[in-house]
Amino acid sequence: MKNLHKRILSVGVACSSLVGMAFVSLPKQPKGILTSLNLAVAKSELEFLDSFTNKKGPEKETSDNSSPKTTLKGKVQTTSNLAIGLTTVATEQNIQLTWTTPQGHNSRKFIIQRSKDLEKFYDVAEIKPIANELVHTFTDENPSGGFVNHYRIIEFDADRNMHVYTPMAVQANAMNGEAFGVTLHTSEEGEMIRVKMDNVKESDVLLSTITGMGVPCDAVQKSKSEVILLPTYPLSPGEYIVKIRDIKDEKRFKVQFRRTEKMF
Repeated sequence: MKNLHKRILSVGVACSSLVGMAFVSLPKQPKGILTSLNLAVAKSELEFLDSFTNKKGPEKETSDNSSPKTTLKGKVQTTSNLAIGLTTVATEQNIQLTWTTPQGHNSRKFIIQRSKDLEKFYDVAEIKPIANELVHTFTDENPSGGFVNHYRIIEFDADRNMHVYTPMAVQANAMNGEAFGVTLHTSEEGEMIRVKMDNVKESDVLLSTITGMGVPCDAVQKSKSEVILLPTYPLSPGEYIVKIRDIKDEKRFKVQFRRTEKMF
């Protein structure tokens, strides 16, 4: 029993000594100052972020006028191809474009773009003119198979101004009229829009202005894959949307009408 009392007494003394101890707080670190550990962590995080955001490696020096990359956004004001005398020659597999620039006109480069629907254009070539040469050519050896190809030339002159020329529709001779897509044809009798698609017979084909206003047309079914739209009144120059609508989805194609020049 005496031993038990001694143990209880020693525990009590130890507890009281602990209660009586003075705990000195560590000095607070001023705000805004990182410890060496935090600084090392922060540095590693910054290095990781930099490596993540620069996966393609160090940025290479680019031209001061490197646009466009794929397509021009928004409404684009175009210049008639008559200004450059653009002509096309379609062979069995290739399509050749030829254009000229006037004497004294300094061009820095030409971007050749191609599209299947007149909505999205993609770069296919960059042509840098040869000094004192007025005639320029480009041959597309891989036109879009099975589709009408719409070509557009974008010129950058010596003053870094950009000139966008009207798209022109061309199809290779090897397609023999079987190219899929939407094309607008003009004649003295009026305008005609040709729609060539798989099972277009099962779809509704509609024409509207770029703002969505419907344009009345007579639809002539040529075959299960071809429909001809004949507007009931002469079209005004501008852009139009051809909608091909079936039970699953709706395809949209843009056509551009200019009274002063034909698409072909």
